[in-house]
Amino acid sequence: MAWTGPSDPSYHPGGPGGPPSGGYPGIPGYPGQQVYPGQGYLGQQGYPAGPGYPGPGYGGPAGFQGPGDPYGLGQPSAWPTFLVTFFGALVFAPLGFLGLIPAIRHAGMAHQRGYSQVPYWLAFGLTLGLLIVITVSFYIVILAAISTSTVNNIPSGP
Repeated sequence: MAWTGPSDPSYHPGGPGGPPSGGYPGIPGYPGQQVYPGQGYLGQQGYPAGPGYPGPGYGGPAGFQGPGDPYGLGQPSAWPTFLVTFFGALVFAPLGFLGLIPAIRHAGMAHQRGYSQVPYWLAFGLTLGLLIVITVSFYIVILAAISTSTVNNIPSGP
């Protein structure tokens, strides 16, 4: 008798009378393999999970994430928003609006993780607002000092 293998139509991995395999021999669950009554795939309801995988029903429906921070990543820091806004505005006032980038990114991450978005917008708005007030006050003081010194030093006649 000749050797029978997976390419032989009479080959049955379970021996004579075993179920024919439409996939790889001896490994259930591959595409095309017919499942007979009493057989099941690993992880299917009523059958044990594969090694290293949780049992059936773990995690809820596909794509569902429960409220809160499921991965324990924590709330993103508001410091990058503050630092980019502050130092951007110190270099050149319109560069303070670059603080919008970390504010938008971190507010979105916080929202996805179930945290409040308010700290990032407060960090951006208060930092930029405070720098604008300080800058305007500085220029008013400088202009006042220049104008009083130039008015007092005008010659009084020819």
